[in-house]
Amino acid sequence: MIVDAGTEFFYNQALSATDLTSSIVDYGKGDAGDPLRLVLAVHNGSSGGKVTVKLQTADDEAFSSPTELGEYEGAPLAVALPYGCKRYLRLVVTSTYTSGTMDAALVVDADIKW
Repeated sequence: MIVDAGTEFFYNQALSATDLTSSIVDYGKGDAGDPLRLVLAVHNGSSGGKVTVKLQTADDEAFSSPTELGEYEGAPLAVALPYGCKRYLRLVVTSTYTSGTMDAALVVDADIKW
């Protein structure tokens, strides 16, 4: 699995029992015929923790009118990017982990053995 810095939402993000908003990814215009995969992995997370991930899209980088494309629970996560993407994407993650780190990105393949 190849991860490009331009498609990373989180890299080695420390987890705590709080909401986290990712970096913004400039997806370009329109949907792809063969969509990218959204992958997320938690490393050394505290036992009993979980994550809920909301994938949001918007026409502007300020996310003045975001649209939610999907909501996912658990890690590791590997899902095809749904249709309906606008130019910009971000993740809003709710975590109950009290320790550990998280990585999330868009990739061509979904081998999440990070």
